[in-house]
Amino acid sequence: MACDRCDWNRAAGDRFCSGCGEALRGRITLRLVLGSLLCLICTYIISYELIGIAVLFPETLNGLRSASTYIFIIVPTIVYLFEIGGVALQTYFVLLVAACFVSAFFLLGTSRKTFTRQ
Repeated sequence: MACDRCDWNRAAGDRFCSGCGEALRGRITLRLVLGSLLCLICTYIISYELIGIAVLFPETLNGLRSASTYIFIIVPTIVYLFEIGGVALQTYFVLLVAACFVSAFFLLGTSRKTFTRQ
C-alpha cells in the first residue's frame, strides 16, 4: 500500500507514514464512535450546568442570605468542621461557581488543539 500524500510504500497496519510522518487515515471504529458520542454528551452536560448556574445565580444568591450549612469532611465518619451562613455562604457559593467556570474553560482551552487536529 502507498501513502495518500507522498506515495511512500507502507505496511497495512501502519498508523503513520514513514516517509512524510503524517497520520494515515484509519477506519471508523465502534470505539471512535462511542468516544465521540460520550464527548458530545459530556459537553452538553457541562454547558447545560453552566447555563443553569448563570440563569439561577441571582435567585440562589438571594436565597442564601437566610440559609446555613455545615462544612464537613468525610473520613470513616462525617466530621463537621464549622457552620457557614449569610455572607460567608454566599461567598462560598460564588467561589464554587467561579471554580466550575474556570475548570470548564480550562478543559476547553487545553483540548482545543486536539479537537482541531482531529
